[in-house]
Amino acid sequence: LATLPKAANGNPIATIPLPSLNDSRLDSMKMPKLNPDGTRATDAQGDPIMVFLDGTADGSNGTVLPVGADGQVRGGLRVQTQDPTIPNSQTVSSQYSRVAKIGGTCTPTLTINRAKADATTGEKEQNRTTSARDIHFTLVSNMPIDSTTLELSDFLVGGSTALNARVTAITALPSGSTTVFDVVARADDSGDITLSLPADAVTGPGGLTNTAASTSTDGVVTYRNPLIVAPSPLRLIAGEASGEDYTISIDPMAPKEPIAPLTFTIGLDAIGQTYNLAVSPTSPSISVDETSTTVRVTVPALPDGSTIPPATVATITHTVDTTDQEYAGLRVPSLAADLYSTNPQIKIDKEVYTCPDTTTSADNNYDYITKSGNCTVIPSNSSLKDAEKVWFVFTVENTSPDTWPTSLSGIQVTDDTLTDGTTCGPKFSHPCVIGTLPSLARGETHGFVWERNPVAIHTTQEGGV
Repeated sequence: LATLPKAANGNPIATIPLPSLNDSRLDSMKMPKLNPDGTRATDAQGDPIMVFLDGTADGSNGTVLPVGADGQVRGGLRVQTQDPTIPNSQTVSSQYSRVAKIGGTCTPTLTINRAKADATTGEKEQNRTTSARDIHFTLVSNMPIDSTTLELSDFLVGGSTALNARVTAITALPSGSTTVFDVVARADDSGDITLSLPADAVTGPGGLTNTAASTSTDGVVTYRNPLIVAPSPLRLIAGEASGEDYTISIDPMAPKEPIAPLTFTIGLDAIGQTYNLAVSPTSPSISVDETSTTVRVTVPALPDGSTIPPATVATITHTVDTTDQEYAGLRVPSLAADLYSTNPQIKIDKEVYTCPDTTTSADNNYDYITKSGNCTVIPSNSSLKDAEKVWFVFTVENTSPDTWPTSLSGIQVTDDTLTDGTTCGPKFSHPCVIGTLPSLARGETHGFVWERNPVAIHTTQEGGV
C-alpha cells in the first residue's frame, strides 16, 4: 500500500493499493479529487498516477509493475498537487509534483515463539520447562496467509532434542484469524522442543510465499517426562530371597494425574535373561487414584561353583499402555541392575590393649600399639586397675569376594557400648563414632584407636566405660 501525503485538514489524502502480479498497467488508477474543504470527494477522481520503477519503464507510458516475482516492492510513486478551489468543475492538477520512493515486501514474514499470555488472542502462557504433554507455540505472520497452505508436516523440529518431537495441532487465534496461530507440539521423552517453518511453506496475498524461513527470539521449551523409575542402578545379590525394590512413579510436579490406568510391560535384556532375573508383579500398574507402583527384582542362586563376572549389568526395560493421551506413547526409563555373586563384606575386630605408663608413643598410634611389642592385649573377662589407661583398638578389613567392586566407600565404624560421657554411648540416643573411611580397597585394612581411662563405679549407678 502507498499512503499519500496529508491534506490541509491533517488526514491522509488516500491509501492506494499497489497492483498485484496479475495487473499489467497502472493506467486505471487515478489521483483522488479533493473538496474545497480538503476532504476527499466521492464522486470523481483526478489525474492518473504516474509510476516509474528504477528505470525499467516500458517506454510507452512509464508504468510497470511495482511488485516483482520475488515479492519485493521497488520504484517510485509520483504525487502531484491539485487545485480544489475551482467550484463545480473537474479538479485541475498543478505543475508541482514529487516522486516518493517506495519499497517493502509483499511476502509473508513469519515468527514462531513460546506462547505468551495474550488476552486479545486468548493464548495462554507456556512455561519454559513443563511436564504437560501439549506444548504451545505462537506463529505470527506480518500479513494474512492462506491457512489451507499451513500444514502439520510443514513444521521442522530439527533443533529439538526431545524424543519424537512433532506438531499435533494448529488453531487460528482468535478463530478465523489469518495472521496468528496456536501451534501445539508433543514429544515422547525429556528434552528441548523448537519449531520452525522453511521458506515457501505458506502462501500470502497474490500467491506469494514466504521467501525466508521463520525466525524466533524465545523459541525453546523444555519437556520433562513425568514418568520416573528409581533407584537406578539396583544392586542385586544372587540367591538373596528379599531382592531389591524399585518404583515407577509420576513426577509430583506433573500438572495432570492419570485419568485412566497406566499398565506397564517389563522386559529383560540378554544378561537379565541369562541370570533369570525375576520381577514381581510382571505387569505393574498405576490406577487413577495412585501416583506410583513398586516392583521387586530377585536373582536366583547360582549353580555350585558358578560366579557372576565383575561389572555385570542387566537392563530392565518398560513400556506403558494407557488410553490417557497425556501418558500414551511416553518412553518409560530403563533400569540398570548391577549383579553380584555375593554381598560386600567388612570385618571389624575389637581388642583392648595396655601399654607401659611411661610411653606416649601409643597415643592414637595403631601401628605402635599392635606391632611394636610394647603393648599387651587384655584377654576377655580380665580385670583392670581402677583408672588404668587402656586403648580400644578397631581393625577394619574389606573381605569382599573378588566379584564385588574393588573398593567400598563411605564406611563408618560405631560402637554402642563405649561412651564419651557427654554425647554418645548406652545412656545417649546414639552410638559413638569411632572413625570414618572415605574408601577401603578389597583386602585392605585400617585401624582406629579409642583411648580411655575406665573408672570402677557401683553397679547400681549409671555410667561405665
